[in-house]
Amino acid sequence: MRYCYLFLVLLLAAGCNKKSGPEPYMPVHGKPVGIIGVEAAGIPKENISFPMSDGERNPNRIAITLPQDYPVNATIKLRFQLAEGYSIDESGSILDLSDYDGKSRAITLMNSGEFYQNIHISVNPTSPITVAATGRSYEFTLENGQNVYFSVPVSNWGTFDDRFSGSRVFIRNTATGETTESGLSFSSNTPTETRASLSIPAHLTAGEYEITIERGNRKAVIPDRLILRYGQPGILYNWANAFENAGYTVKYSGYNLTSENTYRLELKNDFLPARQFDLTPVNHLSLETRLPVDLPTGNYEATLYVNDEAVQYSNLSTGVYLVYARRDEFQPAIGLVSKLSNRFDVLMAGHTFFKPAKSFSRDDELIMHVAGYPKDIGNTTNVEVRLFLKNITTGKEYEPQHTGIFRGIGALPYYQYTPGDIPAGDYEVRAGVYVKTQNELHISERYHQAIRIE
Repeated sequence: MRYCYLFLVLLLAAGCNKKSGPEPYMPVHGKPVGIIGVEAAGIPKENISFPMSDGERNPNRIAITLPQDYPVNATIKLRFQLAEGYSIDESGSILDLSDYDGKSRAITLMNSGEFYQNIHISVNPTSPITVAATGRSYEFTLENGQNVYFSVPVSNWGTFDDRFSGSRVFIRNTATGETTESGLSFSSNTPTETRASLSIPAHLTAGEYEITIERGNRKAVIPDRLILRYGQPGILYNWANAFENAGYTVKYSGYNLTSENTYRLELKNDFLPARQFDLTPVNHLSLETRLPVDLPTGNYEATLYVNDEAVQYSNLSTGVYLVYARRDEFQPAIGLVSKLSNRFDVLMAGHTFFKPAKSFSRDDELIMHVAGYPKDIGNTTNVEVRLFLKNITTGKEYEPQHTGIFRGIGALPYYQYTPGDIPAGDYEVRAGVYVKTQNELHISERYHQAIRIE
């Protein structure tokens, strides 16, 4: 019997020596580190989730979907079940979340002062967004091809930074019924109200619009209408091609291009007198004109006049705007003739450019940029770009030696040539693009300027 007593004593002693500390904390899959669970009074458990972005190992966001009958803007009482040693903002595990409409809300999760993590809280109501009427239209003038931005007062919005709930704007033209989708960029707050900020695309026509905002699966029509009016016309221009085999049509893009204004295009080069042509609005974003069939092919310097005033603009890559009157799209075009000393870098644009040059010494390296290549040539490494100079006085043609390709900042190629022993004089300039894979040499029209070798 005494052996039984001894066995019981040893068993109790072993139990007393067993560690009584907590089990090591293991992060709960699908929840932020340190958080085991979250509950909110009056909100079903399934309405609380922990969304993750692609690539995240653990979520850093708590999303709360409010029930339909939850009071608008009412305080949300959150109770956190935390791992041992963790706390919320040094205040334990209970949080009263209030004043969240249209604002960003987050908590700081910490562990003994060694671990800190910001946990964003997204509150998504299910009852409708409301937009207050102001009693007047939102009226704007379209200017400089820029989007229109404005804000409207809203309520029952939820937190503003919910990246998991899409926000969009639908802009319906009340005259045509055409609807355009745009961005609902963000919401902002003043001491007295929450406002949602809208982006209205610059390409819309003038007129009256009805706007619907959408956040997640909730929509609200703004009671007040949007009124857009045209401002001053403007031209947005890059390169212009006029192909002889396609009717010599030249097109320009821009904004506020209405028939209430007049538009003219002047073309000139060093070999022909200037000629002017009327441009007609295709719509409020584009102009076009068909050049006469008797216009010789070649490069032309282009000046645009709006209401009889020359449009002031510049083109970094050439210094001037050109129209390329080409036979067809297989014919190359010269965009620039310059020299190495005329180089300038545009750090913001991330490119090297050259100002045009007309006069060259024998020590200058000629620089040529080809603005239009033959169609379907494949990779430009399959071509050789040659330079041809025709003496205007004698008619004799020369081909300067190609010395390489200059590439500064960015990828724009400039072909280099040396004048060598070419006689001094004035020259017409043409480019030749030899396509190796097709064994074809395509010759450009002449450059719009004559150059002088001294």
